[in-house]
Amino acid sequence: MDITQKYKYTNTEEWPVQIYKGGIRLVGVLHHPDESVCNFPAVMLLHGFTGHKSESHFLFTRMARALASSGFLCIRFDFAGSGDSDGEFREMTIESELDDARTVLKYLGDHHCVDNGRIGLLGLSLGGCIASILAGENESIRSLALVSAVANPEEHFSRYTDMFPKMLTDDGRWYIDRNGYPIGDRFFETLGDMKPLDKITKYKNPALIVHGKEDLIVSINDAHSYANILNSRNHGSLTEMSLIDGADHVFSSMDLTNTLIDRVVDWFMKTLV
Repeated sequence: MDITQKYKYTNTEEWPVQIYKGGIRLVGVLHHPDESVCNFPAVMLLHGFTGHKSESHFLFTRMARALASSGFLCIRFDFAGSGDSDGEFREMTIESELDDARTVLKYLGDHHCVDNGRIGLLGLSLGGCIASILAGENESIRSLALVSAVANPEEHFSRYTDMFPKMLTDDGRWYIDRNGYPIGDRFFETLGDMKPLDKITKYKNPALIVHGKEDLIVSINDAHSYANILNSRNHGSLTEMSLIDGADHVFSSMDLTNTLIDRVVDWFMKTLV
């Protein structure tokens, strides 16, 4: 399909969904291009640390609607302990969010209107770290978009224990209070186990890296780290990197948001359609 045909679906549908991982309810929104048609390519959106399924200034809402209007069935959801999903944020770890993502990916791949040979991932910030690990372990992922993605979670998050107060709990555990978000001890104790740059070496399909040049949250060096790994793959898969002038961590203006959405839609049109 020619890329100029994007936004061809004007009557898209949106439905709230509840997906269960054991006794934990993960709440999401499913974006469907046209309920009378099936066999769509699909994209799963993974939000960032302390984020949610709509993301800052409704970035993920707008992104999913643009993708659905372009012919992609999309799902955006809240990790356990975030947004409307069950669970406590204090119990969240990168591994638990990875397990949430595996659960939602299975739901998406089993959907009767999804072509499970054409599934993509979009991860923002910590969601990009999780998307990298998931793409490296799951051959069903055919395209990947990493936006402001964390590449070195241990280096990025370990400094928080010196920046925010540590609080003890009655059961002998601890957490830090990061501006009202309780980040639990298990999150920090397991950071060293999470190595997205190692995992993504096993990913064999196209990858897009987008990062703002003015990102003060996640260093632009993380984007270069992903690019170096992905460009070194010996099977010739497509890798592209876009560094956006003036963009912060979440592309906080209408123009920057539109630039990001257009870049991502164009990418999935090129690699999944």
